[in-house]
Amino acid sequence: MMELRAVCKSYGPVAAVASASLTIAPGERVALLGPSGSGKTTLLRLIAGLERPDAGEIHLGGRLVSTPRLLLPPYARRIGFVFQAPTLWPHMTASQNIAFGLSGMPRAGRGQRVDELLTGMGLHGLGARYPDQLSGGEARRVSLARALAPRPRYLLLDEPLTNLDQAIKSTLLELLAAELDRTGATLLYVTHDQAEASVMAAKVITMAQGRLAPEPLSHE
Repeated sequence: MMELRAVCKSYGPVAAVASASLTIAPGERVALLGPSGSGKTTLLRLIAGLERPDAGEIHLGGRLVSTPRLLLPPYARRIGFVFQAPTLWPHMTASQNIAFGLSGMPRAGRGQRVDELLTGMGLHGLGARYPDQLSGGEARRVSLARALAPRPRYLLLDEPLTNLDQAIKSTLLELLAAELDRTGATLLYVTHDQAEASVMAAKVITMAQGRLAPEPLSHE
């Protein structure tokens, strides 16, 4: 379970997240919608352990992981995170980036998992390329594959399919859904696209001026 209790985060006089409380059940898929600057990315960074809250608590799997005085590091949270912009290691190939979180897996298993994700992401044959040899869309897909590779318990996606064409986007949505079905990971998916939200999530949370508000999700 993912639970936020009255979490706050400000930057100077600006309240990026204002007393946010949210509970997401194990395996639940939730979409987070809202305008730019509403605090969505900050909320994900708080859950991932990349930011420390000014007030409130964050619990993952029943474990307290964040308070103003406590910050469990990201690597200890079993979280996969995809940022708005690709953040690949420039000195690693696409395959090496994807394999980064698989150090505890036997070598043969690592290779199989990397090949599986390269194929699923439409990146077959590009595993030996470095980030500066990839297009923006290809780099975004490598970032997504890297987050999925270790089968995280929690998956935080910050507009992961932005600027991809519709055919690739549809394929990746299907891949994501299949991965979640296999792993049972809990998903928090930030998007501006209502259609993406309808495909990926059973529940939508809207965010405005740092505050959360649940709303029903239409599948019409």
